[in-house]
Amino acid sequence: MITADLEQAFTQLCQNIFTTLGKSNNEPMLFTLIKHECSDEFIVAQSCDHTYVDARSAQVIFNHIINHYNALCSKDTSTANDIILMAKALRTLPADQIIDECFKGNPQANHEKNYRQSEL
Repeated sequence: MITADLEQAFTQLCQNIFTTLGKSNNEPMLFTLIKHECSDEFIVAQSCDHTYVDARSAQVIFNHIINHYNALCSKDTSTANDIILMAKALRTLPADQIIDECFKGNPQANHEKNYRQSEL
């Protein structure tokens, strides 16, 4: 998208994001490049379906993409390859491990009661 007003174009993209995601053939993540028509300024907008990826994970993926791009631009193939390996190594934690970590974070909570209620 090329525009004279980056902020306005970004605002419009944000206002229409659910429509955009609804038309996306269920891609878990979309990137939109908004480029200023008269300068080198740009915005890379990342949109994701939270069914597939949470905000923190989206940030990790985005950083890998940007770092990989920068490594390729500087012809640093070793770093680019390392980033590919790191991205391929990303995994979702098993649910039981997430629950265990949450319980450790708040030992005073009545976890057994909360857990039973979540099964209802």
